[in-house]
Amino acid sequence: MRDQLTLSLAIAMVGGVRKEAKLSDVRIYRQNPGSKAQEMIKVDLSAIKKNQAKDILLQPYDVVEVSEAGMFSAQRLPSTLLSGISGGMQSMFTSIPTRVLY
Repeated sequence: MRDQLTLSLAIAMVGGVRKEAKLSDVRIYRQNPGSKAQEMIKVDLSAIKKNQAKDILLQPYDVVEVSEAGMFSAQRLPSTLLSGISGGMQSMFTSIPTRVLY
């Protein structure tokens, strides 16, 4: 891991997020030193991108999770409706969102 690696830089290094990503609900799971306890840090990546929030410095062994928006969210609604029209109800429910781990 590089020194001073921020969340936005780490995400950029893996190719960015998918268009279905829920940028307001990024989670960092951090292992507390000398403990089995794990801390969960919720981050709004869209606010970081707009310079409305400070970018988070990652620590060794941090796990970053970027979830996807729901099937009927504003981000995915057009593609969900198009899938329903073009492929019927079966194709609409085969695109149930999954979580993306980086």
